[in-house]
Amino acid sequence: MNRHSDAKENSAELREKLIGLGDVSMRKSYYPELQERLDELERFKTLLDHCNDYIFLARAADGALIDVSASARSQLGYEEEALKKTSIYDLFFPGLLEPLIEKLSGQATETEEKIMLVTELKRGDGAVMPVEISFRIVVFAALYYVVIVARDITERKRSMDELRRAHDQLEEKVESRTQELMAANEELRAINEELQNAFTQLTKMHNQLVEAEKMAALGSMVAGVAHEINTPVGLGVTLASHLTEITQRAAEKMAQGVLRRQELTDYFQDCQEAAQILLGNLNRTASLVQSFKQVSVDQISEQQRSFNVKDYLEDILRSLHSRLKKTKHQIQIDCRDEIVIDSYPGPFAQVMMNLLMNSLIHGYEDGVSGTIKISFAEEGNEFVLLYQDDGKGIAPDALSKIFDPFFTSNRSGGNTGLGLHILYNIVRQIFKGTVNCRSRLGEGAVFEIRFPKMHASIE
Repeated sequence: MNRHSDAKENSAELREKLIGLGDVSMRKSYYPELQERLDELERFKTLLDHCNDYIFLARAADGALIDVSASARSQLGYEEEALKKTSIYDLFFPGLLEPLIEKLSGQATETEEKIMLVTELKRGDGAVMPVEISFRIVVFAALYYVVIVARDITERKRSMDELRRAHDQLEEKVESRTQELMAANEELRAINEELQNAFTQLTKMHNQLVEAEKMAALGSMVAGVAHEINTPVGLGVTLASHLTEITQRAAEKMAQGVLRRQELTDYFQDCQEAAQILLGNLNRTASLVQSFKQVSVDQISEQQRSFNVKDYLEDILRSLHSRLKKTKHQIQIDCRDEIVIDSYPGPFAQVMMNLLMNSLIHGYEDGVSGTIKISFAEEGNEFVLLYQDDGKGIAPDALSKIFDPFFTSNRSGGNTGLGLHILYNIVRQIFKGTVNCRSRLGEGAVFEIRFPKMHASIE
């Protein structure tokens, strides 16, 4: 005989004893413990009826309902008679409770172990509702009972479902947004690559134009120097030819014995005058060649060396003499004779030539002469180069753009707009300095260049 059969026989035997005792007072006197249990059961039932949760009391042996709380009866839609014919195994998820109850009710005594589950509860209309249940096995009058407390979690489940749906939607949105961002990033990468290629091409073109501008400036200087050299050399050729001619005549007369004393005196005087003129022109030519050689080599090599600033400024002016003499401009240099710096004469010459050419091309109208002042001095840890002309000045809307590449106010005259841009890059990149321009229309322009001594040490 199994455990459930023993429990049923014990229960039947207990009921027979109760019937045989007669009235309640006799039962109470003979079975005080039983009456105490009955009182506890009444109090428990009262608590059941006032609890919002659904409480079920059922036999462990077959799951038959013995009692349910008032809230369960009213809210689940079951008639009391129908509940008496219902098993907890019918109410809750099939196959869920039975093995657990079998296991727990197999213990010899009442257990404190409480099981908590989330399952479904069948309503009177056949619909199911999600519930959270806790149940335990109790022993009463040698019989095993199941106490189940169920709590409606419909709202909680709905909230969780909504939260899950929101989470899924959020994941979908994040995934969609991620795909969009990846596509946008790929598009930006392609655009960036195109821009990088375009920038590389522009940089290459810019460097080529800068070199072309330098070569053009150098070519202009070569043409000017060639023109300047042509005059004294031509005069020297003429004098040499004249000396050859008078020397030949004097030699012929001397050979014939007819050379008079006065003719010999005139011959020596002509030779002396021609020699002096020839020497002056040759010295001038040598000076021009030396200046041109030094400036042109410096422009090409861009090597660092020591040079006297004032002497080098004069060399630069001599190399541009052919351009400057046509304008009749007065150029004044204010620099101490002893300033010798260890720096980059080529870029320095390029800066000065670009400033001078800017004044000649943009600063003055044709036929108008002016004064250009160049000063070089020390101020603390810096060298300061001030270049000032008294030309027509720069318009306010153009003043902020003069250092931009390809900006020019004389595009029709064939200017590339790179002169001051090259100057700006030389000052910033080679001399690590700054350049600023102040100007008003009709009042000329002032360029102030500052660079630290550490990049051009003084000797």
